[in-house]
Amino acid sequence: MVKEMSQKLTAQMVRNNVVDAAKAPIYAYGIELLLSTLAGILALVTVSLFLRAPFLWIPYLAGFIPIRLLGGGYHAKTHMSCITAFSFLYTASLVAEKAHIISSSFLLFSCASNIIIMFLFAPVVPPNKPLTAKRRMANRCFCLLLGVLNLGLGILCSFTHWRNHWLMMYFAGSGMAGFSMLLAGVNKSRKR
Repeated sequence: MVKEMSQKLTAQMVRNNVVDAAKAPIYAYGIELLLSTLAGILALVTVSLFLRAPFLWIPYLAGFIPIRLLGGGYHAKTHMSCITAFSFLYTASLVAEKAHIISSSFLLFSCASNIIIMFLFAPVVPPNKPLTAKRRMANRCFCLLLGVLNLGLGILCSFTHWRNHWLMMYFAGSGMAGFSMLLAGVNKSRKR
């Protein structure tokens, strides 16, 4: 559905001479990613509103996006399955946080696990989006640095007993990004 919409929008742009026909596939792909991202965010906002936590999707994405961009991660076969899985994991994280299931010790375990996952797998590069050796090394270093900073923040929060919904959802998002990296890394290792 997302792919068809992006192709229709691109065809309309070509007909209106907004886009060069030779570059239409590039624009279609960009629009496809934009629509998929907007649908994913809309799904998180909807879940947040339904569970009466209207803005907790913001710290979740703040924790998820940087690690996912730098470290890579699992790619679903379709946009719909990606949005569904992403929404399910967010819903599980939000329900766990609202029920106060996420403890300080779990937070530290999650941060430490993320560093191990990053060390073993980051960045997980999909075959259709190769990175130069220099970019791979930079992504790896920044990903590990972010993991160490998250662990430091987690330790600080644990020892000071500082806990709030925004902070916990930030760590839930970064933990899910690490989980995505783990799935992709294990899947890639199995294919070798």
